[in-house]
Amino acid sequence: MLSAESLGVIRETLPAVAGAIDEITPLFYSKMFAAHPELLRDLFNRGNQAAGEQPKALAASIAAFAGMVLEGNGAQYDSVLDRIAHKHASLGIVAEQYPIVYEHLFAAIAEVLGGAVTADVAKAWSEFYWLMADELIAREKALYDAAGVAPGDVWLQAIVVRRQLESADVAGFELRGVSGKLPNFIPGQYISVQVTLPDGARQIRQYSLSRGSTAGDWRIAVKRLNVGDTPAGEVSNFIYDNVFEGQQLRVSVPMGEFTLDDSADPLVLVSAGIGCTPIMGMLQELVATQSPREVVVLHADQSAAAHAYRHELADLVGRLPAGRLHTWYERAHVEHPADGIGRMSLDRLPIDLSSTVFVCGPGRSCRQSTRTWCHSVSLRSRSITSCSVHWRRPWHDARRGADGGAGGILAWVGGGDLVYRGATEVPRAGGDHSAGAGHRPPGLPCTERGGVRAGGGLGAAAGCRQARYRGNRRGCGRVRLSCHPVASDTARDRAADQRDPGWRRICRA
Repeated sequence: MLSAESLGVIRETLPAVAGAIDEITPLFYSKMFAAHPELLRDLFNRGNQAAGEQPKALAASIAAFAGMVLEGNGAQYDSVLDRIAHKHASLGIVAEQYPIVYEHLFAAIAEVLGGAVTADVAKAWSEFYWLMADELIAREKALYDAAGVAPGDVWLQAIVVRRQLESADVAGFELRGVSGKLPNFIPGQYISVQVTLPDGARQIRQYSLSRGSTAGDWRIAVKRLNVGDTPAGEVSNFIYDNVFEGQQLRVSVPMGEFTLDDSADPLVLVSAGIGCTPIMGMLQELVATQSPREVVVLHADQSAAAHAYRHELADLVGRLPAGRLHTWYERAHVEHPADGIGRMSLDRLPIDLSSTVFVCGPGRSCRQSTRTWCHSVSLRSRSITSCSVHWRRPWHDARRGADGGAGGILAWVGGGDLVYRGATEVPRAGGDHSAGAGHRPPGLPCTERGGVRAGGGLGAAAGCRQARYRGNRRGCGRVRLSCHPVASDTARDRAADQRDPGWRRICRA
């Protein structure tokens, strides 16, 4: 817990730090990689660095964590740290590496902010950093202990016992332990795979797990990306082009928090493209346990030919006591009928509003699928409908509040319009809540306003629900939908919306 003095300093200086964070984080990485080039070569994702995604993700995480500490939001605090800890553990991060980050991050802060970094400011932000670092170190140690390995000792050798093309650009690899049985995993988890590239770099990427055809084997799917000479896709393309049966891969023990819960609630499993891989693992588990849960599986792809594991997916859903499968293809074929052509549309699908929803796929497909689904529910219910969207893909813009992991408000109103608010606190009924001028997440029909008005006529008594998103870089996410009818609608609010339809109402229960 931060001291009261440091908490006050963080509160006062957070706007300045957040305003300069897009300068601080690239400078931090350049300093750290200059001092430790092996980190860029063998640990950090060169593709994300080249695209500028990693500095933005770090900026978003710092702003998000600071906001959560100030707000005292324990639930979001836990979820963000869990996600980061699982990723770190899959990479073999150890406590000794945190001082390296501290040294170069604070050198960058001092260089960018200059004289504003007084002794009190430096002390408060140092305390903040080590609060976050110590918590992550503890969580990562717990993950290592649970996996039965020493901190950082996550790597083992696996042999490819089967390679099979699942579509034109997706290869499935079944893996078996070289020196013993591979560890068990929870469906939805992933492993890291490290390969030595032609330039000598040992780059690491993550791949979701499903069961192999033989008990105890793992299966991963690798999609070849058409990205030219850019670093993006360099590991997946190398594996796709160069790894075959009989060869070995260096892999980590399983990690990841994107896993099925133990409730009896209905499930909706939404995937697009290669995002079907963790969904396949979940379906295998549901079939193996003959789960009585209602399971609706929704998948979108370019075409039936591009749909990896198409036949296996249909077989698994068909073996569930209460399973339904719906598919959409951008390019349909008479021999491979689908529920729809083009993007996923759920207007006519009966979906239980108590469902827990898992979403995994490319960012735009995830957003479109979730938006369309909530839109259809909103139209049917004729009430304000909210979706709690736990994205695994950040909208990297800390200064505008899109923190990629903590906060941000999404709400669908009766006509299907979406409002967005990129802040970490929960809005109260009444008043304006600034989100930063003109921010809109890509691909979503958001109001381009600096805030979202919480109408006084839709307060706590009306039963409105707030909604949040959370996210990280892997493109997967989880959604929980709740729907509550609006009990009242004042003439003042209706008149305000007619005067300025860009403002939409949002409130909390």
